[in-house]
Amino acid sequence: MPRDVLAAVAATEIDVPAVIASDDCVRFGYAGWSYWLLYVLGYLEYVKLGSVATDNVYARYFVDHYLPGPHDPGLQGQLLDEASALARVGGRFADLHRLLGPQRDDGAAAGILPVRVLASNRRQDDLHDVYDASSGASVKARAIDGWHRLFAARLGDVRALPGIVRLDECTWTLTS
Repeated sequence: MPRDVLAAVAATEIDVPAVIASDDCVRFGYAGWSYWLLYVLGYLEYVKLGSVATDNVYARYFVDHYLPGPHDPGLQGQLLDEASALARVGGRFADLHRLLGPQRDDGAAAGILPVRVLASNRRQDDLHDVYDASSGASVKARAIDGWHRLFAARLGDVRALPGIVRLDECTWTLTS
């Protein structure tokens, strides 16, 4: 399956500026399909060159459009310059390559940083179900740090990734 998806994206003529300007890309960030299309396009360039070039299609989108936008304010404080942003892109591509690569085996997730999940017991519509691979138990996630690793695992048919779950405890302010 991964090779089919990569081959299909590689064989498709894509108007990258139109994708970047699309409502899906502008409004939804990595909740939209166009973000992941740009990510796969960038990954294919990374594989071809063996590194992240400054003109990599995903890297340029990430630095010029995604980071300045509203989708992940936490990253804005972490990635203060282009070099740190390109390093983050390189890490994302390296994880994807590790989970798709020809040397992959049942230990494909070895060396991958854990996905961090902030679980919540609050009732909200925008929570994500996250499952324990061994028990099948689920938690409702309010925030997930590791979307790119989850995408890579899904694309590479890797059934489990390391993870850390922390409960977002509700703090109440009581008045008398």
